[in-house]
Amino acid sequence: MKLKKDLFIYLKKIMKKNKIFITGARGFVGKNLVNYCRQHNFIVFNPSRKELDLNNYKKTSLYLKIHNPDFIVHLASRTIPRINSSVEYKKQFHDTINPTINIAMAASKKLKMLISLGSIEEYGQCKTPFLESMIPKPNSSYGLAKVQSFFYFKKICQDKKIRNIWLRPSLMFGENMNSSRLIKLIIDRYVN
Repeated sequence: MKLKKDLFIYLKKIMKKNKIFITGARGFVGKNLVNYCRQHNFIVFNPSRKELDLNNYKKTSLYLKIHNPDFIVHLASRTIPRINSSVEYKKQFHDTINPTINIAMAASKKLKMLISLGSIEEYGQCKTPFLESMIPKPNSSYGLAKVQSFFYFKKICQDKKIRNIWLRPSLMFGENMNSSRLIKLIIDRYVN
């Protein structure tokens, strides 16, 4: 009888579902990631902007304390490349930099992994092939916001000793992608 009970407790522990908090779940990557995680038995938290304002540190911190995710995947940002103006930069600070800082600051030290999505725009005018050792030279407000987000993210995670990954994808495509993106137009032309 004791063996059965111990076995049940052990199985319950190893079969525990991981909880994942995903920001930017309405975007292309976010939608696909949410679907994938749900299909693989993750408990997914993906609040809308109306449900959680990532610019509000107190609300972000409270949300993470209540839901206590095992993983955070931060995808939310203002993905408008190639526009340089002070007005656009203020919007980038609001939609890209500040949420990244708040997520990292509010993340628990017990978190298994904090993942954030950068951009190839961070490299801007660097010569290819891009290397992690290069000094970023962004040529857009989006690239600049991503670079600044990265430095805040890295520093906060180091200080708090949180395991983290900063991904810089160069090209993403797949089901439900934005039809105005160049790669989608090329694929559609080829298929047709």
